[in-house]
Amino acid sequence: MLLLDIESGSVASALIRLSLGHEPRVLAYQRQDLPMQATRHSGDMTRSLERALAHSLAHTSEVAARMRQHTGIGFTGSIVGNIERAAVFLAAPWGTPNLASGNPEYAPGMREHIQRQIQGLFGDIPVSFFTSADSIAYSAMAVGKDEAFLVAAVRGELCELVLLEKSGPQGYSTVPLGSGSVWRTLMSHGLLSKEEARSRLRLAHANNVPYEPLLAAARHVNEQVALGIELLTRAGTPQHIMVVGEHPLGEWFAQNLADDPHVADLFGENGTVEALRPHHLGRRVEAGAVDDPFILLEALFIGAQTAGR
Repeated sequence: MLLLDIESGSVASALIRLSLGHEPRVLAYQRQDLPMQATRHSGDMTRSLERALAHSLAHTSEVAARMRQHTGIGFTGSIVGNIERAAVFLAAPWGTPNLASGNPEYAPGMREHIQRQIQGLFGDIPVSFFTSADSIAYSAMAVGKDEAFLVAAVRGELCELVLLEKSGPQGYSTVPLGSGSVWRTLMSHGLLSKEEARSRLRLAHANNVPYEPLLAAARHVNEQVALGIELLTRAGTPQHIMVVGEHPLGEWFAQNLADDPHVADLFGENGTVEALRPHHLGRRVEAGAVDDPFILLEALFIGAQTAGR
């Protein structure tokens, strides 16, 4: 099946094998970033998203066609690359949960446009829509703590916060920052290109070397996330934070939040902060070399939906 992850800063596509009695398996994957803009504007973001979606679907269609002609990965050619349905996960601002009504809310016209694009390439296949928060809530609870905890999903331009308890989601909000906020700070304060900013973050995270532009980005992140957490904790008191983000950004977010005294005060002395990594999923998903946490959580969620769990 085709899996799409569409968020404020990128579009990811993956081909997932779902078989009864087996864990979901990621057969192919790619993520395309939206162009970095100096300022965030909804019109520019929508146009960039449409181009990225078209590119991702065309790429995935080519990959699927090659699979149908190739039997070297352990299945018959009639099955490999045969896309029978699609699941689309929309993150904020394109799709958000409404816990009060129990029904998700989607940007007007978004689902219709995506469905036309998918069926234009792959035929009249069924297309299901979910919010990214759906997969985050289900999958995080499957691998998370026994106590109440908070998931911070770091996306391109937004960070989604989901407050979880054993009974399910108790609160949801967004914070107006994401990976783009970090890259812009490094690019402006450090006079770096986006590629250099990514490399600088990897080096700083790996070597734990102080870097002033990165410290400035960390202060901004901590202030905004702490404010979002304070608003959500009125609905419950989590003991832990699980950060979901691409490597190494997710780990960097988690470390900064763990080191911030104000954030620690919100959770008490036994609170913890950790980044979700592929090994946390154990053998629930056959991911191969794919380490995109959002795709893996979505594959786990859709596998459970298919199995009726």
